[in-house]
Amino acid sequence: MMQFSWEKKGLVFVPDGSIPWMASHAQGPSPFVIDNRLRIYFASRPRKDLTLPTFIDVDINDPLKVLAVHDQPILELGKPGTFDEHGIIPKQALYVNGQIFLYYIGWQKKFNTPYSLGIGLATSDDGINFKRYRDGPIIGVEKDDAYSLTAPCIFYHNSMYYMYYTAGLNWYELNGRWEHTYTVRMATSKDGINWERDYKNVIEPKDEYECTSCPTVLEIDGLFHMWYSYKGSFDFRGAGKDSYRIGYATSKDLLNWERKDALAGIDVSPLQAWDSEMIEYPAAIQVGEKHLLFYNGNGFSETGFGYAELVKH
Repeated sequence: MMQFSWEKKGLVFVPDGSIPWMASHAQGPSPFVIDNRLRIYFASRPRKDLTLPTFIDVDINDPLKVLAVHDQPILELGKPGTFDEHGIIPKQALYVNGQIFLYYIGWQKKFNTPYSLGIGLATSDDGINFKRYRDGPIIGVEKDDAYSLTAPCIFYHNSMYYMYYTAGLNWYELNGRWEHTYTVRMATSKDGINWERDYKNVIEPKDEYECTSCPTVLEIDGLFHMWYSYKGSFDFRGAGKDSYRIGYATSKDLLNWERKDALAGIDVSPLQAWDSEMIEYPAAIQVGEKHLLFYNGNGFSETGFGYAELVKH
C-alpha cells in the first residue's frame, strides 16, 4: 500500500491586529478554488466568546503568498435564540448547482454546559456575499445525535453527497470544568440540503474520553483517505499529553473506515514553532496534481494556520 507524508510548507496567516475585529485566532481554515486563486475561509475572534467568519485569498501556486485579506465578516450572527447567535466558523465550501454552498459551524452559549453546536448552510454567487439558507441548522440535534453537531466535511461521489460530521457523545465534569466528547459520523444527501443519517460512529473512540473531530477526505489512487483531529479530555490544553493530533483512516467504499493514526504523516513541530504543542482542524484539497492540507496549531488556532503538501512514498 502506498504511504504518504505531509511536507510542512509554513505558516500562512495569523491576525496581526491591523483589522480591529480580528483580535485573535484564525480557526478552521477551509480552502476553496475560485477565480484561479485559493480562497481560505476561516473564523476570527473580536473577543474570546465570539467568532466571526471571513477569508483570505492566496496564490494557488504558492499558498504562502497572501493576495488579499477580506476585512469584513461574510455572514452576520444568527438571531437571538438561534443555534449560531454567538459564533460562526466556516468548514467547507463547494459548488452545488452553480451556487457556492458554505457549510459552517454555529455555536450558542449555554447555562450549564458551556455551549451547543449545529451545522449551518449559507449560499453565495460570488464567494463573498453569503446569505443564510435558513435560521435553523441544516443538520442539528435529534434522536441519537443528542448533544451537538459540528465540523462537517462534504465529499461528492457517484451523484451522492457524503457528510462526515462531528457528533457530540457526552459531557463530563472533569477537574472542575465541563468537557465535551465527540466523534465522527456520516450523513448522505442527493441535493446537499436534505440529509439522512444512521447515527453510527465512523471513527470509533479509543475510550470514553477520547474526542475525534473535523474530518477531511481525499480520493487518491482509487482509495479514500480521511484525516481528522483527535485528543483526550484531561490534559489537552497547551502542550499537554492529550493535546490535539491529526489522525488518519482509509476506506474502499466511503462507508467503512479503518483507523490508522500512525500513518497520518504529520505531527507537531519542534519546540517554539507555531504548531509545536498541537495540530488540529485539518482541511485537505486537491489543486491540480498536488494535494494540500491546511491546519491549525497551538492554542486551538491562536497561532493561525499553515499548510503542508502530500508526498507519496
